[in-house]
Amino acid sequence: MLIFASNLWPARLLLLLNSFVLFAGCDSGPTNPKTYPVSGELFVKGEPAAGARLILHPEGADLSRWPRGFPTAVVEPDGKFQFSCFAENDGAPEGSYKLLASWLEGDGIPNEDPAVPPPTNRLDPVYLDPARSPWSVKVEPKPNQLTRFEVP
Repeated sequence: MLIFASNLWPARLLLLLNSFVLFAGCDSGPTNPKTYPVSGELFVKGEPAAGARLILHPEGADLSRWPRGFPTAVVEPDGKFQFSCFAENDGAPEGSYKLLASWLEGDGIPNEDPAVPPPTNRLDPVYLDPARSPWSVKVEPKPNQLTRFEVP
């Protein structure tokens, strides 16, 4: 029996070494770029746009570098927001962005009944178009407190 076990030892060693090579060759995925806090306020006609959803759309960037999506935020009842990218409230990577905004009627959740029309955006579509949005944001390597954004 000892000979049988010793004959298997090289095969077991080879199997063990192969598994180390396989794990060492696995791509652990791209590392996330450093993010910086980004916060601000959004008001519509002088009132907080509570529940509005915001996106930082990178300007002139290779969009394939954003496989998980762009930095996003939801406006709180007091009008304030903080962006999240890879973790809650972590901000956004350094760069230039267009700020996009959507503020759907009601709770913003589409109804599954096809007879009920989807919720409409309370904001002009220009605020959701990166080519036409009037709002530009520059994220710098520091905490970024944005100016108050107003929709007349």
